[in-house]
Amino acid sequence: AQYHRDPKISFDDERLLAKYKEGEGEEKEAIRDLLRTLSVCHTVVPEGDLSDPAKIQYQAESPDEGALTAFAKAMGFFFCGKTSTHTTIKVHGVDEVYEILNVNKFNSARKRMSVVVRTPEKKIMLYCKGADNVMMERLAAGQALQQRMHDQLAVYATEGLRTLVLAQRELTEAEWEEWNQTHHAASTAIEDREKALEDAAEGVEKEMLIVGATAIEDKLQAGVPDAIATLAQADIKIWVLTGDKQETAENIGFACRLLTDEMRIQYVNGNNEEEVKGQLAAAVAAAKEGGEAGLEREERALALLVDGKSLLTIMADPALTSDLLALAKLCKAVIACRVSPDQKRQIVSMVRYGVKPEPMTLAIGDGANDVPMITEAHVGVGISGNEGLQAVRSADYAIAQFRFLKRLVLVHGRNNYRRVAMIVLYSLYKNMLLVTSLFFYNFYNGWSGSTIYSSWILSGFNVFYTFLPIIFYGFMEQDVKDTTALQFPQLYLPGQRREGFNMKQLGIWVANGLAHCVLVFFIPTGIFGATGMEDHGVYGTTVMNAMVIAVNLRLVLAENHISWVMHAVVGISVLAFYLWAAILQSLWPTLAFDEFSGVLTASLGTPLLWWTVIVTFVAMNGLDVACLYAHRMYFPNPTYVIQERERGHARRVNSMLAEEGTAMEQSPLTEARPPK
Repeated sequence: AQYHRDPKISFDDERLLAKYKEGEGEEKEAIRDLLRTLSVCHTVVPEGDLSDPAKIQYQAESPDEGALTAFAKAMGFFFCGKTSTHTTIKVHGVDEVYEILNVNKFNSARKRMSVVVRTPEKKIMLYCKGADNVMMERLAAGQALQQRMHDQLAVYATEGLRTLVLAQRELTEAEWEEWNQTHHAASTAIEDREKALEDAAEGVEKEMLIVGATAIEDKLQAGVPDAIATLAQADIKIWVLTGDKQETAENIGFACRLLTDEMRIQYVNGNNEEEVKGQLAAAVAAAKEGGEAGLEREERALALLVDGKSLLTIMADPALTSDLLALAKLCKAVIACRVSPDQKRQIVSMVRYGVKPEPMTLAIGDGANDVPMITEAHVGVGISGNEGLQAVRSADYAIAQFRFLKRLVLVHGRNNYRRVAMIVLYSLYKNMLLVTSLFFYNFYNGWSGSTIYSSWILSGFNVFYTFLPIIFYGFMEQDVKDTTALQFPQLYLPGQRREGFNMKQLGIWVANGLAHCVLVFFIPTGIFGATGMEDHGVYGTTVMNAMVIAVNLRLVLAENHISWVMHAVVGISVLAFYLWAAILQSLWPTLAFDEFSGVLTASLGTPLLWWTVIVTFVAMNGLDVACLYAHRMYFPNPTYVIQERERGHARRVNSMLAEEGTAMEQSPLTEARPPK
């Protein structure tokens, strides 16, 4: 069924070749015109052995274009050579040379491309291919095949195939010369050249005759349905923005489990402004009638499908845009079909700036037509694949397949949010603790400006004693295993609700810092005052020593990923305090560190220092342990419940939740309450 066997081409119908070889008249010419259009109307670049169809490689701007050119080759129309002015096609072993007169390139607005060539028969032909919605209106009227082709395209789209319409037009020499002047003027224009070229193409891409239509299977990558279903469980709103036909887009929605049979799909696909307004108003009314109290609550069984033509009307009217956004907020899934790259960007912008409070938007795509929306979103993810690397180059993150988005968001994204939040809060806490102790000392020094610590000991606090633990925490901490985070995507919800970093958390850490500061300052001050110890250097060293130990242990209490590395880093940080103090003491009298001369020796030789340090950090961290215990035991959150289950305490957790009438196996992420 193929003239040049290509294992990548699954087309296997011998009737096409048989009718071309044995047929006569219009049928043979129709097949020839179809294969000619596919083999000539493209921007493919051949590489490899141009004389061997089995060894040649086609480099195309899109996988579809490469597939169609390869199909023409398999049918015997072998595209084997190209220069700036000529294209060579080997038709069943016979070379045919086409002179390239003009090329009207494809872009997202035109949704089509065309070439003007001089054929071996010395005819001037326009060959054009593009999306059916733009091609149909440029066909000559009264063609018998037009309705039949329209119906067949609908069938292809329902099956989830990507379709193109092929057409041609014969030009007289005079017609071409007149149009060519317009095209040449547009191609040499200094201003608005792209617009001028589009306008010039409009002048020739009209009154075309149908050549045929193509349909290409666009297979979903492995793992796409599972990834979308898992992300939906994390309460992530998923919108599909595609250039495919409505039927194809809807079919893909069902294939990837974004749409289900239980959903009520609202369509906004009117042919004119009044029809679009009516459909949008009816969709909003239907959402309200579905048990909604206004537009505030979300109807989980509602989906919206809107096409690009309707979006042109909606985006031009702020009131309609607001209605669309209000309706979309009610939907579990939104699909926009037949949209241009700029419309994709507009939709992302509408969500990013129209929803309050402002959501975090993520756009993912694999082609050049996805670049505008990738750059518009907060986070852009590019998929490296057959569509090229344009999306990857414009994105913040690059992945090889869509299914990896699940791990990128639910594991790495979640862990990163928690780590960054803790780094900010912990850094505020430890620096507040240090500075507030200096402030408290002013009540005892008569606001003279003298400090409780040696300036060199003070300078090492953020550089040596507390620097490494929070750095290691930042890339090692994880509260649950990766597999658990993927198994329970609802664990992503606290991040969406900003529970890890908000004013409440800020207030908790500020209160924690104030409480610790009171203890770390007044316990040593009281002990030294009661015992009559008056050595200022020993006093300051004692306070700093207790502070360093307590601050590092506070981070240990906050971590969930217990490892020997973290404990070793904490131990090294505490030892760094003594090492730095020893270095400072050893430099006197070589350098002018007289304020610290003999302080470490005197401090370590004073039993009072050790008892004071122990009492102080035990009091500070004992307060933390008590608060954390009470929170985990009496006010557990879903993450605590999962951690208990992960660590083998599922039976105890189940018995606790059973008192509230909830079984762990049924709903492991139900908000846990303390036992009665």
